[in-house]
Amino acid sequence: YPKAWSMMMAGCGINKGVVVGETDKDGYEVTSKSFDERNLFATIFTALGLDPHREYDLPGMPTFHYVEEKAEPIRELLA
Repeated sequence: YPKAWSMMMAGCGINKGVVVGETDKDGYEVTSKSFDERNLFATIFTALGLDPHREYDLPGMPTFHYVEEKAEPIRELLA
């Protein structure tokens, strides 16, 4: 099922017991609220208080690149 997947998140400003999006009866096709990995990372950054569209330069580490501008956090998940 490459088009639809499930995951669980907890802590750091994430709402409890939230289900976002729907699939068809077989769980194969997304029927509402389609998201991808960019939205996931934007959500994690936002929950941690980081701007997902900014580039971070961490001493001694590679540059931490931003999430693409068009990717927005999944607001339903944020507390």
